[in-house]
Amino acid sequence: MKKASIRMYQAAEGWRDFTQIVADTTGPLIDTISIVGTCGPTATWKYTPHNKTLSILGSGVMTDYNNTNNIPWYVYKDDIDTFVVAQGITSIGQASCYQFQNLKYINIPNSVTSIGNNAFRNCTLLNNVTLSTNLVSLGNSAFRDCVSLESIILPNSLTNLGIIVFSECSSLKTVSLPINLTSIPEYTFYKCTSLENISIPNNVRSIDEYAFYHCDALRNITIPNNTTSIGKSAFAYCKALQSVALN
Repeated sequence: MKKASIRMYQAAEGWRDFTQIVADTTGPLIDTISIVGTCGPTATWKYTPHNKTLSILGSGVMTDYNNTNNIPWYVYKDDIDTFVVAQGITSIGQASCYQFQNLKYINIPNSVTSIGNNAFRNCTLLNNVTLSTNLVSLGNSAFRDCVSLESIILPNSLTNLGIIVFSECSSLKTVSLPINLTSIPEYTFYKCTSLENISIPNNVRSIDEYAFYHCDALRNITIPNNTTSIGKSAFAYCKALQSVALN
């Protein structure tokens, strides 16, 4: 892209509304255009088209987005394949990457303690997720319909797991649940048809309705002694289920 074209971007409808359009002239042949703006009191965002990366920079909480029309980078959702968050950011805003169907990689630093509702819902190519080891809260439908996600490790710091978090993640095979979890909420693994085995932590007291509904590949499950409540259809249509052990 020629240097003069930065003026064209700054003048063009749709682009001129952004806080800044920055040309990185370090490259010998082309400029790298970055689009930047704010996404929290002390947080900013930057989208760099040439490497398809959305970066969240700064510190503190991100804005929660209740409507996709309010997400400032939503116009680029079909191009972004990498989501990178800087150390110092403490939350991932609600619906931050909702329906980003080409997103493949996310990296959440250890400063993040919460991920909002629908943050990565329906990211159909997402298959590489690194979560903060200090994550406390994972919102409703955070990874719902992420059909390419095969495995995930939930850190032991996690105590607040929302509903429908991994619903219809049809490629999900392995999940590591945190030891301090006290309930598996409703629809958590609903129609996770590739899930074969899962270890339920000893502190889990309730397995709520439809938690493992239609987990077609689930073969074995051990329910700890502390579990006193199993909700309606929690294990319905688990066609391959061979054994249920009470521990």
